[in-house]
Amino acid sequence: MGSVIQVRFTAEDTKGIAAAAKASKVTVSEWIRSTIHANLEA
Repeated sequence: MGSVIQVRFTAEDTKGIAAAAKASKVTVSEWIRSTIHANLEA
């Protein structure tokens, strides 16, 4: 990886992100990266 970007999430957002990552069977980091990539391409 190239850069580290720190981002703060609310506790509610963190739970939602973790649940979405688990449902997709990927890590939280992988889920966040894939979500960002999908939005950048849109």
